Amino acid sequence: MFKMKNLLFCLFCYTLFISCQSTVAKKSLPPEATISGTIENATKSGVTILIDGEETNLELVDGSFEYTFELNHPKLVTFIYEGINEECFVRPGKTTSIDVKLKDPEIEESKTMISYKGDLSNENNFLSNGLIEHELPGFRDLFAQDETSFLQTLEAYQEAVDQSIATAQKEKIFDADFKALIHSQAEYEVAIQLGSYESYHGYLTDNEDFQVSELISAQIDAIKLDNPAAIASSRYQGFVQNSIQQEAWNSIKDDDTRKNAPGAMTITSLKIMDQKIESKEVREIAMYQILKYALYDGLQESEMEAYDRFVTENQNESYLAQINESIEKWQKLDSGQEAPVFAYFDIQGKQVSLTDLKGKVVYIDVWATWCAPCKAEQPDLVKLEEHYASNPAVAFVGVSIDEDKSAWETMVTKEGMKGYQLIADEAWNSGIVKDYLIRGIPRFILIDAEGKIIQASAPRPSSGKVAELIDAELAKSTQEALLVR
Repeated sequence: MFKMKNLLFCLFCYTLFISCQSTVAKKSLPPEATISGTIENATKSGVTILIDGEETNLELVDGSFEYTFELNHPKLVTFIYEGINEECFVRPGKTTSIDVKLKDPEIEESKTMISYKGDLSNENNFLSNGLIEHELPGFRDLFAQDETSFLQTLEAYQEAVDQSIATAQKEKIFDADFKALIHSQAEYEVAIQLGSYESYHGYLTDNEDFQVSELISAQIDAIKLDNPAAIASSRYQGFVQNSIQQEAWNSIKDDDTRKNAPGAMTITSLKIMDQKIESKEVREIAMYQILKYALYDGLQESEMEAYDRFVTENQNESYLAQINESIEKWQKLDSGQEAPVFAYFDIQGKQVSLTDLKGKVVYIDVWATWCAPCKAEQPDLVKLEEHYASNPAVAFVGVSIDEDKSAWETMVTKEGMKGYQLIADEAWNSGIVKDYLIRGIPRFILIDAEGKIIQASAPRPSSGKVAELIDAELAKSTQEALLVR
């Protein structure tokens, strides 16, 4: 992670600039939208609203919530509560109001009911009910199909969505932007599936060499990447992100030097964005997505160019605030900071805390049994453990975030996994996940003998760089001990 001096200066300058602006002339307030609702038979005390990939957690007060936020154009946001994952249409100046009546566990015939009222109720009740019958098949049923059947399924889906909203519009008045937004959702849902077909079909048919025909390749090439008219669509934004990331990875994956260079994906993604996207609105979203992806593991020194460009070119203050907030959180995990303490149980039911390992260099692996990349790191991790097996100054800790404890126990026992093998108590909601800003696994963390962070996002065992870092820390500790004497 890079040192924060330059970044803090950038943040200071940006804040000063905004402050100076406010003394010269009053800026008009940005447009706002509101999402509110009630939860009947609530079992948890809060709901989550997902806007542009950013979660906002809201407390329920007497079963109700309300959230007002800046919004420049109509879009879809996601309401999340107790297994409910509901996309809602919002627009500036309007209130989207959702009522949820959860299934009563004491009444067998009871079921969860969702309805909307007030502003945008026609649109959101249609989203909630009218499109259900037009969902695409599940993963295996969709991607195991041959090309002809696959393309027919996608075409039928797009036509069904368009026909459904056209029919509904004869009976109800919809917002002027709503029909175009739903069409874009379906169009770019199809685009995402087209782009995924080659790898997923090959996987499901055990054909690693499978390649799509020219027909599918031509359809993929014809999809419009730079399309500001679709910017309100969450599927379109997902398509932009997927397309840039996939092309960036394809361009570096066969070059070990480039692939393993710090910030390689971020730098390459920026170049692809510059080549393929001209419109300002789409570039803002693309750059925001590139930085958010980079911040999964904290910005590297080489990624500062991306941040500097984002500050200079971006006009969306909400995006900038989110990125700056993420960077500030990563500051707490910078080298030399106190490592957040965790304590979890091992397979014998004994609790092990990070504080129990003071005096040792600790290499932590956050993983899960269902994670293929996690498993792929195991052979190299075993070699590291064997290399330091006779050195009591080095400890290896595995922290599983499995929800299925029995699957974890089976794998730890079957594979004879060494070191301290622990299981986090709340999977993705566990303290270690939140404290160390873990967005994806495997994630490796390196802690020094004093309980301070060496690297909060350390190299993977397969990188070949971990032993070098551990040896440097051991040598440093030895030198410090000699100086004390």
